[in-house]
Amino acid sequence: MREAHKHERPRALDPASIPNADIEIPDEFLQENEWLVVLLGSAVVDGAQQVPGAKDLDIREALESLMLFYRGRAPEAAGPLAETVRARVEDIRARIVKAYEADTSEDKPDAGAMQLTDERVLRVVAFLQRLELSHNNGRAFSRAYLDFLTQFHAPMPAVEEFSTTEATETVEPTGPANIP
Repeated sequence: MREAHKHERPRALDPASIPNADIEIPDEFLQENEWLVVLLGSAVVDGAQQVPGAKDLDIREALESLMLFYRGRAPEAAGPLAETVRARVEDIRARIVKAYEADTSEDKPDAGAMQLTDERVLRVVAFLQRLELSHNNGRAFSRAYLDFLTQFHAPMPAVEEFSTTEATETVEPTGPANIP
C-alpha cells in the first residue's frame, strides 16, 4: 500500500478549505524551524503507532485538537490519538528545555532560538494540517498521510524512558497564541 501511495498525486488545496488560514507560515519560518517540523511530525507518527488502527482522519482530528489547545481553547472531546500526540508534543517541549538548561558549552544557541513558544508550535501544527490535506487521498481508512510523515520520522525514546521529575512538568499554553 505504501508503494501505491508514492504514485498518488498530492491533492491541490482549495484556499477556502485550508484550516486555520489566518495563520501565516512564511518560507523563512519553515527553513528556521525545519527541525521542529520533523520533531512534531515524529510525535504524530509515534502517537499513531501507539493507537491501533489510527488513520489519516484520526490524525486530522488530533491536529485540530492541538490547534484548539494552543489557541487557548479546550477541545470538546479529544480522541486517544489526540491525547497521545499532545503528550508527545509536551514531552518534546520538556526535553528541549532540559537539554538547553544542561548545555554548558560556550557556543550554546541563543535562548530565543530554542524557546518553544505556543506561537511556534501553533504555526508548525498549522503546517502539518495543510500537509495532511494535501496528502490525504480522501479514503475513509487512508494512511497515505501517515505513510508520508513516516519518511521523515525521527524515533525518540518513550516518554517513560526519558522522564525524570524535573522533565515531566507539563508546559501549559500561555493563552491564545498571537499569530498575524
